[in-house]
Amino acid sequence: MSGSAGTPTAKPADSAGDGTADQPASPPRPAAGTGKVTARRPAADKAGAAGKAGAAGKAGAAGKAGAQGKAAARRPTAAGPAASPPALVVGPVSPLARVAGGLALAAILVRLAVPAFPVAEADGRELGATNAFDWIVLLPLVAVVGGAGVLCVLGRLPRLGLAVLLAAGTAAVGPLLRSTALLDDAERSSQDLPLGLGASFRYEAGAGLWLLVVAAGLLLAAFAVAAVAWSGTAMEDEGGFDGLRPRFAAIGLAAGTFGAIAIGMRQADSLVPGAAPPPLLEQGGLAQTGGVLLAAAVFGWGAIAATLRPRLATVGAFAGLAAVLGTDALITLLLVRRSPVVGVAAGGVNEAVAAAVFALLAFGAWRLSARPAPAEEE
Repeated sequence: MSGSAGTPTAKPADSAGDGTADQPASPPRPAAGTGKVTARRPAADKAGAAGKAGAAGKAGAAGKAGAQGKAAARRPTAAGPAASPPALVVGPVSPLARVAGGLALAAILVRLAVPAFPVAEADGRELGATNAFDWIVLLPLVAVVGGAGVLCVLGRLPRLGLAVLLAAGTAAVGPLLRSTALLDDAERSSQDLPLGLGASFRYEAGAGLWLLVVAAGLLLAAFAVAAVAWSGTAMEDEGGFDGLRPRFAAIGLAAGTFGAIAIGMRQADSLVPGAAPPPLLEQGGLAQTGGVLLAAAVFGWGAIAATLRPRLATVGAFAGLAAVLGTDALITLLLVRRSPVVGVAAGGVNEAVAAAVFALLAFGAWRLSARPAPAEEE
């Protein structure tokens, strides 16, 4: 009875003897002795490919992001340049720098007190104008020299402050000698006073004139101490200003020459003879000596200010000259405005022009000191 249920049928060779004909196929087994799978799994292959693609994508994205980040770090952004500003190193500060700053602040306080007192007295009458303009015209000197004194006392940017005191303090010798000459009331008349008086009469020195001498003396003392403190105070920058020093020195020399000539011509014109001091070379005694020394100080510092290191010291020297000449020019302008016998002189106008040039030089050097250093190319 062939073909009956009891007669077994032949099975395929690959499933013989394993009893799994009616079960789902099992995963492929490793070949004997190799430990490797001989058949591939499509799902596993897809998963592996996807994993590799994802990892490669992430790695590529991270690489691009890193490259873009480095490029962005080298480029200026809208918020400001990424590069750091030029390095400025402040080292030890001489104790004398703080002393010089204190003397400068004392000089400014005394100078501010001058308008509150009469310059001279004659026949029981006080001579001198006291209103708000007498303080307003002092603002350039007060702001620059007072600020320098604060910097020196605090020990912050010390050579900037010392440079201001060196330039302004040297120029203070002129007002000191001229004011001292006015104290000799036996040899002077009222027309020698900086009041623009048309009449000539004897006077007695008032408290305001004495305070002028004290203020100029304190500022000159601040110069002497600052000169000693300079070498003991360390402050340096990256040297990026060195290439521009010759240009600034040339302009400073021209401005110093112009300012010195302006001082020699100051108040040479007047509507009434003798109502204003004569030109510098026609004066005598301490007044002439003080004028010559003031002109020499303006000329000298105009020439050497650009050589000071660091560049902020150059800023300070030019600012000191601008403050001295600017205040002097404003005082002259106020005198012309008040006096009916003193007119505008070429010297006063030229002095104001020289002060403006020194102020522009100081501002230009300051802006260059704030410029960021160029980023290095990779």
